Amino acid sequence: MMAAVSVGDVDIASKTTMIVPGMDNNVDGSIGSLVETASAVYKEQDIPGGGKHTVIAWIGYESPTLEATEKTLTLGEGSVAMMDKARDGAHNLSSFYDGLNVTKSSNKDIPSYGAGSTDAYNDAFVSLQAHSYGTTLSAEALYQSQTKVDNVVLYDSAGLSLTAIEKAYRGQWQVEKTNEKPNIFYTAVSPNQSVVAKSGAFLGARPTPEVLQAAGAQSFSSNGGFDASGNYLEDADEHGLFERNGKEGVADYRFVKLNDGDADGILSPGTSSLYYGSRISLGDYAVVGKKLISPMVVGNEWDPESGSYPYLDANRDGRLSAEQVRRYAHEQGMEFSDLVNVGEGIHE
Repeated sequence: MMAAVSVGDVDIASKTTMIVPGMDNNVDGSIGSLVETASAVYKEQDIPGGGKHTVIAWIGYESPTLEATEKTLTLGEGSVAMMDKARDGAHNLSSFYDGLNVTKSSNKDIPSYGAGSTDAYNDAFVSLQAHSYGTTLSAEALYQSQTKVDNVVLYDSAGLSLTAIEKAYRGQWQVEKTNEKPNIFYTAVSPNQSVVAKSGAFLGARPTPEVLQAAGAQSFSSNGGFDASGNYLEDADEHGLFERNGKEGVADYRFVKLNDGDADGILSPGTSSLYYGSRISLGDYAVVGKKLISPMVVGNEWDPESGSYPYLDANRDGRLSAEQVRRYAHEQGMEFSDLVNVGEGIHE
């Protein structure tokens, strides 16, 4: 069974974001959490200049399963190490967003399938947000589709095929460009917390998106930090998109713990990765150059007694004062204008 569920009205939205999940996702067991993820992205996109938008939770392929991966010792059908599910699903994904582009285009002449050029249907605004094995699938779809997406964000990738990487270097991914760079972005949770994604990439002998930097791909951080208003954005504790698994989240700042202590996934509310990814999906590519103030004291070493680096001083509510923001930004080599400001609209 497959499904696509939208948060927001697809018909009137000027910008459409698709969430493409990874391993162990299916309609029966996952649709609730995926719609919750789509809702989090939708709410984060609700900013000045964001326009009318919608987010689609897409389960349009049969994803690999942990059970199949374990039973086949990683090398059989249905394993996350294999490419069969990605290749099978790539046609479904590319066909889906080709359809979105055509139906939402201002050009009302419906093209025949396989038409030589579909450039006239690229005026719709469609974004891909792919996670884990979903990035593996999306990379396959992006060189097969007839229309372009406006941007793609690859979260905690399980690796990309060599064919997809070659196509990216040849400029054959169907992704729009800004200043001659393809709008390809990626991030990962911190290395010690990203074992799942790295295992999938390793077992499948698939390079991760870092190899696309020379092809124009840009990275952004999923670390925690303070914005220009002194508010704290969390890092991601877990590989999952939207963790609610009863695990205790990593206390990366002593006064702050969102989500009632549950571990934060890469698109959980309040995380920096949700902030950056949601802004990118609206076409705010300048946000990648914006920074957060690290909660760690610059120049200090690991404290074995507390099991962490020393933290910055902050108010009891976990916020920095305006004076602290400017001081700590300066100490970390940043201007105030370099900082993320969550309350701002789209960056020009």
